Amino acid sequence: MARTEEFWNSVYGVFDPSEVLAGERGEHLYCKQEHSPFEGLKQLFRASFNSARPPVAYFAGHRGSGKSSFLLRLLEARKNDCFVVYFDIEHNLESSKATRIDLLYLLGVAIYQAGVHEGLKPDPGNLKALATSIETLSTKETSTPRNESINWAEMAKGVLVFTAGMLGSKPGEKLAEALLKPVSITTGISSEIARKREVEPQIQEIINRINLIIGDVETKAGKPLFVIVDGLDKIQRLEQAKEIFLQSRALRGPLCRLLYTVPMLIFTLPEFTGATDDCETSLLPNVKLIERLDTNRKDEKGYVVMREVVSKRLGQVKLTVDDLFEKDTVDKLIQISGGVMRYLVRYTLSALRKAELNGLDKVNMTTVQQVIDDETAGMTATLTVERKSELVKLIATKLPSEAPLVHELLHSLFILAYRNGETWYYPHPLLWNSLK
Repeated sequence: MARTEEFWNSVYGVFDPSEVLAGERGEHLYCKQEHSPFEGLKQLFRASFNSARPPVAYFAGHRGSGKSSFLLRLLEARKNDCFVVYFDIEHNLESSKATRIDLLYLLGVAIYQAGVHEGLKPDPGNLKALATSIETLSTKETSTPRNESINWAEMAKGVLVFTAGMLGSKPGEKLAEALLKPVSITTGISSEIARKREVEPQIQEIINRINLIIGDVETKAGKPLFVIVDGLDKIQRLEQAKEIFLQSRALRGPLCRLLYTVPMLIFTLPEFTGATDDCETSLLPNVKLIERLDTNRKDEKGYVVMREVVSKRLGQVKLTVDDLFEKDTVDKLIQISGGVMRYLVRYTLSALRKAELNGLDKVNMTTVQQVIDDETAGMTATLTVERKSELVKLIATKLPSEAPLVHELLHSLFILAYRNGETWYYPHPLLWNSLK
């Protein structure tokens, strides 16, 4: 009996590659993977952990590795003993132009607005003081006074931020709302001004104002503040990433528990280790599907994790893998995903759609090959001679060179990161045939 349109739509609904998992759904679909830094970060940010200053961590991972879902789950784990705050700069700033001053300002505004969400009634005077410090810097450096009629409390309402009371709701709906509104927060301070050394004392004043907001919110919450700043991993320009993470300690100035995502292109630089030696640095690796010393050998543990990803999602609509996939087809989709969670979900969705178009009840190997052909064509369309040469070298060394081109390859997921006691790298499997 042919599958109905209603049947296929219900299946497609559980394979949304853009979905960020949170709350009850996140727990249902969570699949524990090897070398995950989850337990270590959960321990680091617990309220009872005492140190000279609150811990700061930098967290990296490829796009599509499940970072945002990981971070929301981390907040869930700490929401009872900490006042938790999560925001993504992509929903509040134009990341391609953001400076560390923009980020600090957004951090202060987000913490204030989180307090409003949770009914803490944070002192609006602290928000105004932060705004005044930004106005002073903007006016002094650009000779263009800000509009004094700006209502900073109203502007704060435009920040999309998640708190404990929102984690159990449907974050997807809130994220959809963010796409319908323009990014709303900006200091108006250019990157040229922000990188000048003489603005550092004024940046410290901004940090002092943020710390007033932090102290007020923590006192009224009766809990330490734990803030996750997501979206910084999407920064594509190396120069911008260096300005934000390497050339200043400003992001470590706010006195609360902080976790920042960082782009892979900065995480691989030797100087990043030196610049963050007093902070925690963690990598969420992709699921390892091949052995480092023998790339022709499958890593069965990785396949078990990825099969669980597919089976748990199908379980949401009361189906099993055998109901929709012929023998070995899921393993083939896993293999071409390279261990990237989002790729597995995306490729599986593509295979299911092709099965419906082909009038099939199940995904067969011919259908999977159609997915492979389409995805390979897309990736190899930008495989230049220079990129190919860099990837061929990577196959031999398992480590990226310091060539500027490597940063592009990491960001585009042509190069994928894995762990097995040490971090190593390998080309995306859809490129393997082209690199022979």
